[in-house]
Order: sequence, then C-alpha cells, then structure tokens
Amino acid sequence: MKKILSVIIAILLIAVICIASVMFMISLITPVKDTITTDNIEPVSNEEYSHITSLWPEDAPAGIPRFTYGTITQVDKIIEMDVISWKITIVDVLDDAYSRYKADLSALGFMDVVSYETEDGWTIANGKDDLGVIAFFNDGVLSLTVTLGYDDGL
Repeated sequence: MKKILSVIIAILLIAVICIASVMFMISLITPVKDTITTDNIEPVSNEEYSHITSLWPEDAPAGIPRFTYGTITQVDKIIEMDVISWKITIVDVLDDAYSRYKADLSALGFMDVVSYETEDGWTIANGKDDLGVIAFFNDGVLSLTVTLGYDDGL
C-alpha cells in the first residue's frame, strides 16, 4: 500500500511540475494582466516578490484561511499567465495542523481534492471557485501554495 501511495504521490508531483513548466514557458510569450479580479476578492497587483518574513502575505486572497499552526519563514509570489501563486514556507508546524487546517478549509467551502497522511508527512489539495490550496508537509517543513486564477482552484 505504501509503494502504491508513493507512486501516486510521485505521479502527482511530476504532473504539477510539468504543468508549472508549461505555464512558465507560455508566460514568457504572453503578457501578464495588470490585475486579476474575481467576484469575491479585491484585485491583486501583478508585482512578484520573494521575502524572508514571518507574516502571512497581505495581498493573498481573503478567501483563503491563514495557516496559523506554525511559523512562516518565507513568502514568494509568482505570476504565470493569469494565475497568481503565493508559496509560503512554514516551520515548527504543530502536530495536529493537518486536521485543523483541513477543518479550516472545509468551513470555508473548499472541496477536498486530495488529502492524506503518511509516516513522513501529509498532503492537502483543496479548491473553491478560482482559489486553490496545496500543502505538502515533510521533514518538518510545510510548503503551502495558494493560487488565484485557475478555473477550478487547482
């Protein structure tokens, strides 16, 4: 069962990397819009950045629950075509963070696409409208990616 789960995780990661690579290549030839708007959040600027910080990104969509179960160490904002992503690196993650953040997402109406725990960590992928949340926790570090702009969030 662990081998099957490992293979599924590897396939999902390869798919995400391939999609990101294609989107990046397309972004090189496609101009980025000045702002992206949706019905439920404020416009977001097209300024990319990378910050060593302990703060949740102020310009992240308001519809995403803040992850408050660890310490933020870095935030990177990336824009590819019409999709804006915030990659948030978090350490000192609480033991019950998986169940608590899943509950936070569910309370805001996010659809659970993938979520599972293993001996080494856990993964959550949820979407709602054009918002997406993907969280990978492994080796004591959480990589939380928030996206705005995909049709189904993910």
